[in-house]
Amino acid sequence: MRGCCESRPGDWLPWTLDGPRRSRRPFVPAGEYPVTVSLMRFADTMHPPSVAAARVSLLDTPPIEWEMSLRPDEDQRHLDDGKFYGVGVDTGIAAFLDMTRTVDEDEFNDELVMPFDSCFTVELANVASEPNLIGFRAGSPDGGTFPVWIGRTEGGQVSCLVIDFQLYPPLRRSD
Repeated sequence: MRGCCESRPGDWLPWTLDGPRRSRRPFVPAGEYPVTVSLMRFADTMHPPSVAAARVSLLDTPPIEWEMSLRPDEDQRHLDDGKFYGVGVDTGIAAFLDMTRTVDEDEFNDELVMPFDSCFTVELANVASEPNLIGFRAGSPDGGTFPVWIGRTEGGQVSCLVIDFQLYPPLRRSD
């Protein structure tokens, strides 16, 4: 599943509806960037497919290394093994959007929440003064906190941003 997220010049807020103080962000140039969601289908038929991850691609160059996306007040050295800082989701919905995009409560409920009854992604089209928003189901409908990863090229450029909804259990190392 693919969409395209628009960004205006300046700071970009790719994954939270909490407002700029809570953002996890690299600075992203203005432009349009493809958004892809990966679906996980479960062997049992009791569980419908779920969004396992969402990615916004900034370059055609694949990443060669990954780093956790951090806010200025977060320090990865303070985390225990297997722990992460992430984006909190309590509505079951996450989104990639430009920092200048605003979403009021009625628009959120009517145009973002309601359509998810029948689809995995929703685009709130751009309006004259604001860029679009690509919303997607956030893994488990119960929400949670999910890591956000920055993929970097060999030259250190940001290639993509990925939200991992932690549906697939981590591989266990045997010592």
